[in-house]
Order: sequence, then structure tokens, then C-alpha cells
Amino acid sequence: MTTIQEIVKILTDSGIEPNEANIEVKLLIEHFCGYGVKDIILGKKLDEEKLEIVKQKAQRRAQTR
Repeated sequence: MTTIQEIVKILTDSGIEPNEANIEVKLLIEHFCGYGVKDIILGKKLDEEKLEIVKQKAQRRAQTR
């Protein structure tokens, strides 16, 4: 199971600053999963399929660095 922390690591490993990587992952989750910041803060569970989409988008972003 993919975690948000793993997705953030994909971005930070590509050279993106940790704070920026966290923000980008939150934006990806909001856009592709329909989850708001409130849902993230409250710990609402993400669907594995949607989380995989976010991971793929982060990997694509990391490749452009």
C-alpha cells in the first residue's frame, strides 16, 4: 500500500524541497482524489486506486526535475 509519505519522498528525492513537496502532494490529492485539506487533516482514508494516481502524477513531476 502506497503512503502519502512515500509520495512526498518521490518528490524530495528528485530535489524538491520538503515543504514544497508536501504542498504539491496535498494539491495532487485535492485535485485527483477530491479530498480537501480538511479531509487530509482529519485523517480521512484515501482510496488505494486514487492514491496510486497521485503517486503516478508525483513520479511524472519528479521526472521533469
